[in-house]
Amino acid sequence: MNHGLQHLAEFLSALPSLPSTWYVASIVQFVLAGLLMYAGAEKILHPDLAAGSARNFGLVSRAETWQGYAVGVAELTLGALIVVQPMRPWVAAVLSLGVYSFFAGLVALALWRGKSFPCNCLGPSSSNLSRRPLIRSLTLVVANLFVALAAGRIPSCVAPDKRPRTGATASAR
Repeated sequence: MNHGLQHLAEFLSALPSLPSTWYVASIVQFVLAGLLMYAGAEKILHPDLAAGSARNFGLVSRAETWQGYAVGVAELTLGALIVVQPMRPWVAAVLSLGVYSFFAGLVALALWRGKSFPCNCLGPSSSNLSRRPLIRSLTLVVANLFVALAAGRIPSCVAPDKRPRTGATASAR
Protein backbone atom coordinates (compact mmCIF):
# COMPACT_ATOMS: atom_id res chain seq x y z
CA MET A 1 0.00 0.00 0.00
CA ASN A 2 1.17 3.54 -0.73
CA HIS A 3 2.83 5.06 2.36
CA GLY A 4 0.57 8.16 2.26
CA LEU A 5 -2.56 6.05 1.93
CA GLN A 6 -1.43 3.90 4.85
CA HIS A 7 -1.11 7.00 7.06
CA LEU A 8 -4.54 8.19 5.95
CA ALA A 9 -6.06 4.77 6.74
CA GLU A 10 -4.41 4.77 10.19
CA PHE A 11 -5.71 8.29 10.88
CA LEU A 12 -9.25 7.41 9.80
CA SER A 13 -9.28 4.24 11.91
CA ALA A 14 -8.10 6.22 14.97
CA LEU A 15 -10.55 9.07 14.39
CA PRO A 16 -13.46 7.71 16.45
CA SER A 17 -11.22 7.23 19.49
CA LEU A 18 -9.84 10.77 19.59
CA PRO A 19 -11.16 12.50 22.76
CA SER A 20 -12.59 15.61 21.10
CA THR A 21 -13.91 13.85 17.99
CA TRP A 22 -17.46 13.54 19.30
CA TYR A 23 -17.61 17.27 20.04
CA VAL A 24 -16.52 18.17 16.53
CA ALA A 25 -18.70 15.46 14.95
CA SER A 26 -21.72 16.68 16.92
CA ILE A 27 -21.19 20.25 15.73
CA VAL A 28 -20.70 19.11 12.12
CA GLN A 29 -23.80 16.95 12.35
CA PHE A 30 -25.88 19.90 13.61
CA VAL A 31 -24.59 22.10 10.77
CA LEU A 32 -25.49 19.40 8.24
CA ALA A 33 -28.93 19.02 9.84
CA GLY A 34 -29.39 22.79 9.69
CA LEU A 35 -28.56 22.79 5.98
CA LEU A 36 -31.11 20.04 5.39
CA MET A 37 -33.78 21.94 7.32
CA TYR A 38 -32.98 25.18 5.49
CA ALA A 39 -33.08 23.45 2.10
CA GLY A 40 -36.31 21.70 3.05
CA ALA A 41 -37.93 24.95 4.18
CA GLU A 42 -36.91 26.66 0.93
CA LYS A 43 -38.45 23.83 -1.07
CA ILE A 44 -41.68 24.12 0.91
CA LEU A 45 -41.71 27.89 0.27
CA HIS A 46 -40.95 27.37 -3.46
CA PRO A 47 -42.38 23.93 -4.34
CA ASP A 48 -42.70 24.69 -8.06
CA LEU A 49 -38.98 25.45 -8.33
CA ALA A 50 -38.11 22.31 -6.38
CA ALA A 51 -40.36 20.18 -8.59
CA GLY A 52 -38.85 21.79 -11.70
CA SER A 53 -35.36 20.93 -10.46
CA ALA A 54 -36.47 17.34 -9.84
CA ARG A 55 -37.64 17.21 -13.46
CA ASN A 56 -34.41 18.81 -14.71
CA PHE A 57 -32.34 16.29 -12.77
CA GLY A 58 -34.40 13.52 -14.40
CA LEU A 59 -36.04 12.27 -11.20
CA VAL A 60 -39.57 12.82 -12.51
CA SER A 61 -40.96 13.13 -16.01
CA ARG A 62 -43.46 15.86 -15.14
CA ALA A 63 -43.02 18.52 -12.45
CA GLU A 64 -45.91 18.85 -10.02
CA THR A 65 -46.14 21.09 -6.97
CA TRP A 66 -46.71 18.22 -4.54
CA GLN A 67 -43.30 16.80 -5.48
CA GLY A 68 -41.61 19.99 -4.32
CA TYR A 69 -43.53 19.86 -1.05
CA ALA A 70 -42.66 16.17 -0.60
CA VAL A 71 -38.91 16.74 -1.07
CA GLY A 72 -39.05 19.76 1.25
CA VAL A 73 -40.90 17.87 3.97
CA ALA A 74 -38.50 14.92 3.67
CA GLU A 75 -35.42 17.16 4.03
CA LEU A 76 -36.96 19.12 6.88
CA THR A 77 -37.96 15.91 8.68
CA LEU A 78 -34.54 14.29 8.30
CA GLY A 79 -32.84 17.46 9.54
CA ALA A 80 -35.14 17.59 12.57
CA LEU A 81 -34.57 13.89 13.31
CA ILE A 82 -30.81 14.45 13.23
CA VAL A 83 -31.16 17.30 15.75
CA VAL A 84 -33.59 15.50 18.07
CA GLN A 85 -31.89 12.10 17.63
CA PRO A 86 -34.67 9.71 18.61
CA MET A 87 -32.42 7.03 17.13
CA ARG A 88 -28.81 5.97 17.45
CA PRO A 89 -26.42 8.64 16.09
CA TRP A 90 -25.03 6.29 13.43
CA VAL A 91 -28.53 5.88 11.94
CA ALA A 92 -28.86 9.63 11.48
CA ALA A 93 -25.30 9.82 10.14
CA VAL A 94 -25.92 7.09 7.55
CA LEU A 95 -29.25 8.59 6.46
CA SER A 96 -27.67 12.02 6.09
CA LEU A 97 -24.68 10.55 4.25
CA GLY A 98 -27.07 8.79 1.87
CA VAL A 99 -29.05 11.95 1.11
CA TYR A 100 -25.97 14.12 0.55
CA SER A 101 -24.26 11.39 -1.53
CA PHE A 102 -27.38 10.97 -3.66
CA PHE A 103 -27.49 14.69 -4.33
CA ALA A 104 -23.77 14.87 -5.14
CA GLY A 105 -24.31 12.01 -7.60
CA LEU A 106 -27.24 13.85 -9.22
CA VAL A 107 -25.19 17.02 -9.67
CA ALA A 108 -22.18 15.09 -11.03
CA LEU A 109 -24.38 13.16 -13.47
CA ALA A 110 -26.16 16.30 -14.68
CA LEU A 111 -22.82 18.06 -15.25
CA TRP A 112 -21.39 15.00 -17.00
CA ARG A 113 -24.41 14.99 -19.32
CA GLY A 114 -23.82 18.68 -20.06
CA LYS A 115 -27.07 19.92 -18.51
CA SER A 116 -27.40 23.56 -17.54
CA PHE A 117 -30.25 24.69 -15.30
CA PRO A 118 -30.75 26.40 -11.94
CA CYS A 119 -30.15 23.88 -9.17
CA ASN A 120 -32.40 25.55 -6.55
CA CYS A 121 -30.83 23.25 -3.96
CA LEU A 122 -30.72 25.80 -1.16
CA GLY A 123 -33.54 27.97 -2.44
CA PRO A 124 -34.25 30.00 -5.58
CA SER A 125 -31.10 30.32 -7.65
CA SER A 126 -30.44 32.41 -10.69
CA SER A 127 -27.13 30.71 -11.46
CA ASN A 128 -26.99 27.55 -13.52
CA LEU A 129 -25.55 24.23 -12.43
CA SER A 130 -21.76 24.34 -12.31
CA ARG A 131 -18.78 22.85 -10.52
CA ARG A 132 -19.55 25.02 -7.49
CA PRO A 133 -22.59 23.02 -6.31
CA LEU A 134 -20.69 19.83 -7.12
CA ILE A 135 -17.75 20.88 -4.95
CA ARG A 136 -20.16 21.98 -2.21
CA SER A 137 -21.98 18.64 -2.41
CA LEU A 138 -18.77 16.63 -2.30
CA THR A 139 -17.59 18.67 0.70
CA LEU A 140 -20.86 17.87 2.47
CA VAL A 141 -20.39 14.18 1.64
CA VAL A 142 -16.91 14.28 3.22
CA ALA A 143 -18.33 16.05 6.29
CA ASN A 144 -21.05 13.38 6.53
CA LEU A 145 -18.44 10.66 6.19
CA PHE A 146 -16.53 12.18 9.12
CA VAL A 147 -19.73 12.21 11.20
CA ALA A 148 -20.54 8.62 10.19
CA LEU A 149 -17.05 7.45 11.20
CA ALA A 150 -17.31 9.26 14.53
CA ALA A 151 -20.99 8.44 15.13
CA GLY A 152 -20.21 5.81 17.72
CA ARG A 153 -18.79 8.57 19.91
CA ILE A 154 -21.69 11.04 19.57
CA PRO A 155 -23.98 11.06 22.61
CA SER A 156 -27.69 10.66 21.94
CA CYS A 157 -30.98 10.75 23.79
CA VAL A 158 -31.16 6.97 23.38
CA ALA A 159 -27.76 6.19 24.84
CA PRO A 160 -26.44 9.14 26.91
CA ASP A 161 -23.91 6.86 28.62
CA LYS A 162 -21.94 6.48 25.37
CA ARG A 163 -19.89 9.63 25.89
CA PRO A 164 -16.17 9.09 25.66
CA ARG A 165 -14.45 8.40 28.94
CA THR A 166 -11.68 10.83 29.69
CA GLY A 167 -9.66 11.72 32.75
CA ALA A 168 -11.14 10.78 36.13
CA THR A 169 -14.34 9.31 34.65
CA ALA A 170 -12.34 6.81 32.62
CA SER A 171 -10.49 5.43 35.63
CA ALA A 172 -13.63 5.43 37.82
CA ARG A 173 -15.45 3.04 35.50
